This record gives sequence, structure tokens and C-alpha cells, in this order.
Amino acid sequence: MLVLLTIIIAKLLHVCNGLRVRLQLGSLLVAGLPLCGCAHAFLSFVFFLSNLFIHEFFFFFFLYSLYTLY
Repeated sequence: MLVLLTIIIAKLLHVCNGLRVRLQLGSLLVAGLPLCGCAHAFLSFVFFLSNLFIHEFFFFFFLYSLYTLY
């Protein structure tokens, strides 16, 4: 159980770090587009949500695979 908890904490830290890096890259990508402030904020938010859902999907898939192993 302790190993599983350690893996979960490590994965959460990895997800947070990955989201931070991708959000920064996404802001740079969106900042290069000639858009008004409202469209810029919307695209940044969509980029953030897509990365969040991708990370969470793989995280829960990883947890489910660990659960089925035991």
C-alpha cells in the first residue's frame, strides 16, 4: 500500500510539472497569434483543459492497471 501511495504522489507531482510546462508552451504558442484578448484567454483555457484531460486519463488508466494487477 505504501508503494502504491508513493507511486500516486510521484505521478501527481509529474502531472503538475507537466501541466505547468505545457501551459507555458501553450501560452507562448497562443501569444504568437494575432487575436483579441478574449480569444487569447479562451484558447489558453482550451489548451489547459485538453492537457489536463489527457494527463488525467492516463493517470486513471495507470491506477486501474495497478488495481487489476492486485
